[in-house]
Order: sequence, then structure tokens, then C-alpha cells
Amino acid sequence: MERSEEGQRILASVVEGRFRLLNHASQRSTERGVFVEQIIQCAKTCFHWKWQEKPGTHLYLGFFSPDRPGGFTAVLLDEVLVVTVFKRRLTQWEKKLAKSAKH
Repeated sequence: MERSEEGQRILASVVEGRFRLLNHASQRSTERGVFVEQIIQCAKTCFHWKWQEKPGTHLYLGFFSPDRPGGFTAVLLDEVLVVTVFKRRLTQWEKKLAKSAKH
């Protein structure tokens, strides 16, 4: 499976709520006040994703709520595993990209 196809499959699974948080992601979500519903919302509003070679994860950027940008990283093994979640200040480039995606 190519990275592009794998990334799309992960995104579709997260949108449908078919994923689980790794321990690290669970800890970070609690610390950062990001919960499963918000991760799903982030996937639904995803405006950018890419494969990150060095950590070996897919990075997804979207919105936890209309005014709260953030993202998550995930991998696909036998199932979708969310590695971590994070709040994010969007760069100017990302703001333009999000606006063009109408999120």
C-alpha cells in the first residue's frame, strides 16, 4: 500500500471513530484537553496531511473546534493507532491552506 493510500485510509477510519489512542496519545489528550470527539472533528476538518519519514507517522492538521486548530499523528498497523495529539498555532501558510479548504 502506498503512503498516500495508507494516509487516506487512516483519515477515513478516524472520521468513523475506528481508532485507538496509544498510551502517549491518551496522556497528551488528557493534558491538552483534547478528547476522542475532537480528534474525530479534526479528521473531518483535515486540511493538510503528510507522511513524516523520521518518526514514521502520518501528520494530520485540522480543527478540534471552529477556533481551535490542532492535529494528530497516526500509523496503520493492524488497526489505526493515534500516536499523539497536539494543539497548534497555524503558520501563515497553513492559515491560507485552511481558508482555501473552507474550514
